[in-house]
Amino acid sequence: TNKVTLIGPASTADVTLTLPNVAANTSLAALNLAQQYTAAQSFTEETLTDATNIDLNLQTQQVSKVTLGGNRTFNAPSNHAAGLVCVLTIIQDGSGSRTATFNSAYKFAGGSAPTLTTTASARDILVFISDGTNLREIGRSLNVS
Repeated sequence: TNKVTLIGPASTADVTLTLPNVAANTSLAALNLAQQYTAAQSFTEETLTDATNIDLNLQTQQVSKVTLGGNRTFNAPSNHAAGLVCVLTIIQDGSGSRTATFNSAYKFAGGSAPTLTTTASARDILVFISDGTNLREIGRSLNVS
């Protein structure tokens, strides 16, 4: 039996755990422990900046939305991590008829991007999984009320 000390911020007391069959100075990552959550886990839906070219940071914007104010291009997303799931909601402004093109890092089912719903205030939801380099579409819901 060895002790593992967790060191927190200066305002938090250190915690020492005594774990059986664990070598001294073993990192928590090396323990490869399964996580069990006792409450729902979620991400805050982030609002992307509408611009001619739209950026998506997968580290901070895993669940995001953008209201298109014109025809737009989605740049290659940054900060990939293999296995990361991303939800992107694309909303038409009050005028509608907006289109979107996507960088080649977005890989779509069937090989082509969806045609967005162009009705004013329409909402389309795209779901992707990252392979570490590309976002591969795993779901889409078009014209969601």
